[in-house]
Amino acid sequence: MHAYSNSCNSRRPIIFVIAFAAIAICPVVNSLVSQVQIVGPIASSSLYYGAFALVDRFAWKLPWLNRLFGTPDLSGDWKVEGNTSGADGIERSWNAVVTVTQTWTRISVVLVTQTSTSVSKVAGLQLLPGQGCRLIYTYDSQRTVDEASLIDHRGTCELQFEKHGKLATAYYFTDRNRKTVGSMTWTKQEGNKN
Repeated sequence: MHAYSNSCNSRRPIIFVIAFAAIAICPVVNSLVSQVQIVGPIASSSLYYGAFALVDRFAWKLPWLNRLFGTPDLSGDWKVEGNTSGADGIERSWNAVVTVTQTWTRISVVLVTQTSTSVSKVAGLQLLPGQGCRLIYTYDSQRTVDEASLIDHRGTCELQFEKHGKLATAYYFTDRNRKTVGSMTWTKQEGNKN
């Protein structure tokens, strides 16, 4: 997984609140720990990192907290139907499965077809109030079968997720090695959230 940028400015104040809370409750935690006498004093930095890990992995996804965090949860498995057009002008249809693994600060997009696997490298998430969100990412694609028409390449994809996060439309283009452009439709597969 890699970090991703977010157009919502909620991260800075939330990180500040977590740090302030860790400093504020540290004396209380140390008082309780000293009565139990199992471990020595706990630093506020340990409380901060523990609280941040909890927020980063779990708390931001809770429906009643997600409004505060303002980051849509895109994690899970997606069914993909795509169309590609290359330098030859011939349009080809293909299918894939995408797995999005996401925390509040990190994301990974892995797209697998019958012939290749693409893995995201850099991503940015733009919130579109009342409309959903846009995810833009770059990727490396490697072929998984030995086929002359396929070559390893890099590309960029821009996805527009609808408001409820169950459907996305996309377009993408690849580098000068592959020279293709295309479109995709992503449909969320229920029951497979990461």
